[in-house]
Amino acid sequence: LGLTERRCVMNQLRNVLVASLAASAAAYAPSALAGMPATSGTARPAAAAAAAAQPSPSRAVRAGGPVCQMRRGRQMRKPPAPKDNTPINEAIAFDEMRVLVDVPGGSDEMLGVMPKADALAAAEAR
Repeated sequence: LGLTERRCVMNQLRNVLVASLAASAAAYAPSALAGMPATSGTARPAAAAAAAAQPSPSRAVRAGGPVCQMRRGRQMRKPPAPKDNTPINEAIAFDEMRVLVDVPGGSDEMLGVMPKADALAAAEAR
């Protein structure tokens, strides 16, 4: 979970805990226990029974939507692939160049260093 999701979950848990503690404090307040007989350890006071009949606070949903709505920032797009600006044939600015010939099988054959005119003629011949 991301930081925003963890904060949302922690806020929901805190709200449920606070509501649960408030219901327990109201149910077992000294005024509610004063009317109970001392021998009935299993009976619940009337306030506790009323609190148990109410829906659980963890299932409470606001009328407008879920209790915690996460804001999502603008999604980052991948940067475009860089354009290949390698000069080819006449666009090469050097007078001499090393000429390699692509051979099937992955190994290139080197024709050597030659002037630009000879290299272009060798490229056109192939």
